[in-house]
Amino acid sequence: MKAVKILAFVLGGLVALLAAVAAYLVATFDANKWKGEIAQLVQDKKGRSLKIEGDLSLSLFPSIAVQLGKATLSEHKSEQVFAAVDSARVSLQLMPLLSKQVVVDTVALDGVKARLVRFKDGRMNIDDLIGKDDKEPPARFDIAGVKLANGELAWRDEKAGQEVSLSGLDLTTGRLANAAADKFELSAKLAGNKPKLAAQLKASGEYRYDLDKKSYGGTKLDIRLAGDVADMKGLELALAAAALQLTGASEVTVEQLLLTAKGKEGADA
Repeated sequence: MKAVKILAFVLGGLVALLAAVAAYLVATFDANKWKGEIAQLVQDKKGRSLKIEGDLSLSLFPSIAVQLGKATLSEHKSEQVFAAVDSARVSLQLMPLLSKQVVVDTVALDGVKARLVRFKDGRMNIDDLIGKDDKEPPARFDIAGVKLANGELAWRDEKAGQEVSLSGLDLTTGRLANAAADKFELSAKLAGNKPKLAAQLKASGEYRYDLDKKSYGGTKLDIRLAGDVADMKGLELALAAAALQLTGASEVTVEQLLLTAKGKEGADA
């Protein structure tokens, strides 16, 4: 009985100590300092302006998390807005941190807007963000899940004269890493030209990929498109596949493919 009391006092003391440390970290977290340092780092490394207009806060319970308010990222060496977010939350797993490893638990983004452009000379406005340094090893990442709500993604191809946009974009994924397999759900409104496009997209299934081996695929895929595409009005398209695998640059392997579609072109059904 005495041992139980001693253990209870020890555990109580540890909890009190951890609570005090947590309270100190939250109380001394200088959001304005971090906002300035993060913006300067982005400017120095990428030549882009990051403006964090909303609050930047730190929370420790139920998990270690950083909450970001409204923010914008400019184009490369320009003040024109490339991407924006209404709010973002990144939570980290505690146990890996104790071993000096960073494992992201969940990334939640709300109101993300981004604009992708391919110029007439073939360059893209994200080349500086995805450029690889042969002297550095590939970046390693591990994220337990991503939740994106109410996003907007615009694509413009200046050479082809093509524009496509996704609005009301909702995306939920499981684990994302250099190699991963998990479930996903996606929905969005599509609009564009060449061809004319005004439709609702829904997709779900399981993905599997390995970036190092350049292997990409999925299982139990269900893709549905409803709306107007080119001259086809009231199109209802459903595509399902038990499995899909991309091999190399141009080979696709599909198992148990089922495609159904109906709509009207002029007076013809």
